[in-house]
Formats: sequence, structure tokens, C-alpha cells
Amino acid sequence: PAQVVLEVASLAVQVAWLFIWRDQLTLTRLFMILGVTSLAACIAGLPWYFRMLFREVAPGGTTDTAGIGYREYWFGAAGMSLVAVAFTDVDRYLLARVLALEILAQFHIGSRLLRLTNRFLSVPVLAFQPEISRLDAEGRAESIVSSTTVFFKFNTAVATAAALSLVALAPELIRLVSNARYEAAVPLLRILAVSIPFTAMTAPLTAVMKALDQVRRALYCDLAWAATYVVLLFLLGSAWGLAGAGAAQVFASIVQFALALSLSRFALGAGGVMAAVARSAIAGAVAFAPVLAAGVLMAPSPAALAVKLVLFLLALVLFRVMLKTLGLFTSSEREALISLMERRGLGPIARRVV
Repeated sequence: PAQVVLEVASLAVQVAWLFIWRDQLTLTRLFMILGVTSLAACIAGLPWYFRMLFREVAPGGTTDTAGIGYREYWFGAAGMSLVAVAFTDVDRYLLARVLALEILAQFHIGSRLLRLTNRFLSVPVLAFQPEISRLDAEGRAESIVSSTTVFFKFNTAVATAAALSLVALAPELIRLVSNARYEAAVPLLRILAVSIPFTAMTAPLTAVMKALDQVRRALYCDLAWAATYVVLLFLLGSAWGLAGAGAAQVFASIVQFALALSLSRFALGAGGVMAAVARSAIAGAVAFAPVLAAGVLMAPSPAALAVKLVLFLLALVLFRVMLKTLGLFTSSEREALISLMERRGLGPIARRVV
């Protein structure tokens, strides 16, 4: 939880800082914002890190009642470090080898908006993982299956709405966090948005792995994403520029989801997964079609922006209606989801979706 809080806070500060400097944004200032906020988050997280290291890690080489062993801890830490490097740093390094710095700055804008969206979508996972641990401790295996199913559907629906929101409002969001000179990042942001549902569908599966002491499986999923992303980023980025960088993220997210689905032995099965995805996609296509059409047919102007915002709010309402019409959640699943989220103080979020 501390890591998520610090990362979300640092991303929020980055967005605010970028907005304040949007008219005077240079590459030097861009990297300064990234460096200062990342360093501040790292320093702020040191107390939690040392508390975990000295209180929860056993001095022996194997797991015992005192906690995990140093060997297991450093294996996991090394793997997660590779994932973190791929997630935060290696993409800009590789793209700097094949793209001009100005284009690299456009990639930074698009990727940061994607990561901010994913971080906010990860907040409900914090409520879900402890619930699975509790059910496992109580020996309620059937409840774990049903809870995972309903949370998977919930994440799929929310991520679909988030992805379509980024696609529909990409120009406005780019101008909001930077300025009109970075509008070349709009196609990239729209491509990156395609990865959001796959990332969100992976989250509950890996959360169950972690809650059931299957952390190594979750780590394999993250490593698969990192390896695929790094390789494809260099290959596709060299060939297609920003579009290739976006495609690398999408393919890596698909690989991560496929591996998580395989390792988790998810009871919903491939058919159930496809049904949930199809219903969310149909609901999203119907609800957000007017917003997307307005963006294509109307020239940029204050009036066009006002129309898009009104249509966007209506789309969110229609999306919820469509989900109910298509029967994404059964009545028992709806009650279970609201109950789960209420225990973690997130009941209003669930009610607005189901």
C-alpha cells in the first residue's frame, strides 16, 4: 500500500507540475520534473523499506516463522527491480537510441498519462488482495473463486471505460498536461490505451497469486511483460517510431495477461473471459460512439470541447446502463462486489459501476 500511495502521489505531482509549466515546457524541465518527484518518492519510502527489511525478513536462508528468508527476499527483489527498470527507465533509454529527443519527450507525455491511469485503476486491487488472504485463512475456497470472478468483471468494465475515455479525450488531455506542441503524442496515447484492459484483467489474477503465497508466479508474469516490452520496444520503435512504442506496450500486456490466465487456472475459463470482455467492449462501443464521433466531426474549439464533455458524461451513464442490459454482473455478483468494496471503504465506486 505504501508503494502505491507514494507512486500515485508522485504521478499526481508530476501531472500538476507539467500543467503549471505547460507553456514553458522543455526537455530539460521535463527530466527535472521526473527526477525530482521520483527522488522525493524514493526518500519518502525508505522508512517503510527498512521496517519491512528488519522486521519481516528472517536472517536465515529459508522461510521460517520469523518471516521470509533473505535468499527468497533478494530473489524477489532482484526480479521486481528488473520489472521496475523496464517499467520506468529502460523505455526512454532504448527510444533515445532510435528516436530524436523531441519525439522522446512526446513519448514521455503519453506514457505518463497511461501510467497515471493504471495507478488509479490499481487502487481497488488494494481492497481485493487482503480479502482473498482472509478467505484463504478461513478455508473458503469457493468464495475465493466467486470473488475473483466478480472482481475480474469489475476491473474489465472499469478499464474499458478508462481506455475509451483516453481515446475519446486524448487531444484535450495532452493539451491539459502539456501544450499544443505535444499533440503528436495523441496517436501514441490512443494506442497505449488499448493496453489498459489487459493490464486491468491481469491485476486480479496476480493479486490472487500474491494473496495465496504464489508470489513467484506473479513475478513470472511481470518478467514476461518486461522481457516482451524491452525487446519489442527496440524492434518496433526502430521501425515505426512512437506507434511502434505503443504497440510494444500493447503486445507486452497481452503476453502478461495470457501467462497470468494460464498460471492462475482461473475458474471462469477462456469462454467466460471472452464473454466478459465482449460485453464490456459492446457496452463501451455503444456508449462512447457519440464522443468519438464528435472528436472526428468537430474542429477543435471551446464549443466542441463543451459538446465532447457533455457527451462524455452521458457516455458514462449509458455505459453503466448497457452493462446492466447485457448482464455483465448477476444480482449475487453485484451484491458480493458492493459488500467487498464497502469493507475497504470503496463502496461508492462499486455502486457507480454495477
